[in-house]
This record gives sequence, structure tokens and C-alpha cells, in this order.
Amino acid sequence: MDVGAVDGYVMTNLYEAVGIAVSEGVSPNTLILNHPESPFANVGYHQEVEREIDVDYCRSQGIPIVRRSIGGGAILDGPWEQDYFVIIRRDDPECPASVPDFYQKFLKPIVYALKSYGLKAEFRPLNDVLVSGKKISGNGAIGIENSSVLAGDILLDFPVDLMVRVLKVPSEKFRGKIAKSMQEWLTSMKNELGHTPEREEVKERIVEGFEKELGIKFERGELTGREKELLEKLLNERRSESWIFRKKLSHERLYSAPKCTKIRGGVYVCEGMHKAEK
Repeated sequence: MDVGAVDGYVMTNLYEAVGIAVSEGVSPNTLILNHPESPFANVGYHQEVEREIDVDYCRSQGIPIVRRSIGGGAILDGPWEQDYFVIIRRDDPECPASVPDFYQKFLKPIVYALKSYGLKAEFRPLNDVLVSGKKISGNGAIGIENSSVLAGDILLDFPVDLMVRVLKVPSEKFRGKIAKSMQEWLTSMKNELGHTPEREEVKERIVEGFEKELGIKFERGELTGREKELLEKLLNERRSESWIFRKKLSHERLYSAPKCTKIRGGVYVCEGMHKAEK
């Protein structure tokens, strides 16, 4: 199902609506392809917005802030990426039982798509895809009732300055460190190929990867009435300030924890802090 350009709220909730429908047995296992129509700040399920995102900057620039139902760190999503979502019933024989196996199986098609451009792509456990040692695809997974979902993207390009500008950081020096680390550890198809590939071609190669690597054949589909109903219900809840800015901290000491930003698996940038305690 290719839904094209969507806003941040739809992108972070569509897979859940389809996941519920797949779990109910009214929709088949599904691959969703889409991409953001414009930039938006995407906050992980367990994060506190004010600690992760420069809210004033986002509001001044008209950049929406969205909270997703999958964990992980705050990121800036935008038209420079191609997103994909795999939704499969958990009791399907083709759905691996373990999380590592789930990632490995359903990221093979992404590696295939990148290799089809002559890139040295490889899967790096747990959930990264690298090209020449740099991360080009970030991925997450979530269980929705009786379905499992893989959510990920391929970076066609990445505007480092804007991506780090929306983050809440303790100092501009720290912001610079994040930008430097991103440039060292992340890459994009534009960086690797010398040009940005046509989006339609990238999508075709992703689909080809799934069909060839998994031995399946897709049937093009559209949102069903049930999926639209579920999506609208989710959007009504998750466009609200109470969802986006909710606070659920387990301990007050979270406020004094050093600021760390994940760049890729095993790579973090942290602000050094030392404080004597009595």
C-alpha cells in the first residue's frame, strides 16, 4: 500500500490502525510505503517533549511535534526519507518469534534495495542497516494486539543542521558535537551515490526486495473502511496536547541525568557532568 506524502500524525499512526485491522483478521499482512510531506519532530513513546525538543524553535518555524507509539529517541523526520512499515500477524508462520530474527528477516529486503544501487549495504544487529560502515536506515518494532510491526526508513538525504537544531541541548557546544557525530556515523543515498535517487525507483526496489528475498507477491491495495475508522480514532487522540506533552517520569533523578543523544547502535553523544554529592 503506497500512500505517498502524509503529515506526521498520519505517518506515526497509520501503521497502528492497519496493525489493529490485521490483528482482527479483516486486513491481510501489509507493507505500507509513505514519506513525510514536510518536516516534523518525532518523539519516542517514553520521552518527555520539553527535555528532548526545542519547543519554542519548532513553534516559531511551524514544525509540528508528534509523539509516536514506538519507543526510541527524538528525531526530525522529513521529505528527505523513504519510510516503510511491515505489518504481519504474530501467529503467521512467516513471522519470527524472536525480536532479533524479526529484524533480520524483514530488513533483508532493505539491504537488497540498497545493494541494487551498487552500495555496500549490510544488516547490523539489532536493527540498523549500514552502508560502508555508516547508518543509512533506522528501524523500530512494536507489537499491536496480535500483529507485529517493523517501522523504518531509508535516508535519501539528511539535513544535519536542521536535524540537530530542533533538539533540546544543554549547550551549543553539545549541539555541535551531535552534528559532528551524525556526519561521522550517518550517511544517505545522496552522499553515497552523488545524487538523490528518484523516490519512485527507490520504492520499486524496496518492493522488489521483499518479493525476491521473502518469496512473496504483493497485491496493491488501499485503506479499507475499517482502517480509516481506526486511523481517525487514533488521530483524534494523538493530535491532542495531552498526548503529545504527556509526562510519565518514573523518578525525579531523571531531571539531573546527563544528556545523551543516540546516533546509531552503540554510538552516543553525552554531555559530561560531574557533581559532588554529600
